[in-house]
Amino acid sequence: MSTVGSSRQTGALYWPVQLRRNVGVRGLFAVVMAFLVAYGVLFPGLLTGSGFAKFTQSWFPLALVAMAQAILMLTGGISLAIGAMVSLGAVIAATIMTGPLGVAGGAAAVALTGLGIGAATGLIVVKLRLPAIVVTLAGSFIIGGAALLILPRPGGAIPEWLSDLLAGNTPAAFVLLVLIVLLWKLYLATPLGLSLY
Repeated sequence: MSTVGSSRQTGALYWPVQLRRNVGVRGLFAVVMAFLVAYGVLFPGLLTGSGFAKFTQSWFPLALVAMAQAILMLTGGISLAIGAMVSLGAVIAATIMTGPLGVAGGAAAVALTGLGIGAATGLIVVKLRLPAIVVTLAGSFIIGGAALLILPRPGGAIPEWLSDLLAGNTPAAFVLLVLIVLLWKLYLATPLGLSLY
């Protein structure tokens, strides 16, 4: 019974703490909403289901990259290789997902590649005591070269059902982004997440 009571108390405290923590960005939310309203007036198609889906698809990758960079910056680091990592991940996905490994194998290959490169970069920065900005800048050229070695000219594909899901007229990208933000909020509630601040 005390566990239920303490979890309710924690839940009751969570939102007031979040509101106090994010006081400084309320103005930013107002500006973003004003831009969305202006964009909706100038381009009425945005207010349709398919228009909103296309709009979220266009900025979904940028939102993910910004979240990845935010984690690094919160810990005092920076990475100039994230853009090249996105390119390499896209190339790996485009060459593997239509093969025998399928979507799951392609997603695993992308995740393992990103994890491996991130670990190697972090190890170089920590063990050799080199500036992260220099290591990641050099790494971005190596990663970009690896992407060109894998797929030297435009090509590759992903399964049609996945393309329809992520780039069709459904707001799947928006739903994915909301889920990722919710997972991020849950992560911030853990001791490791709290240590970032």
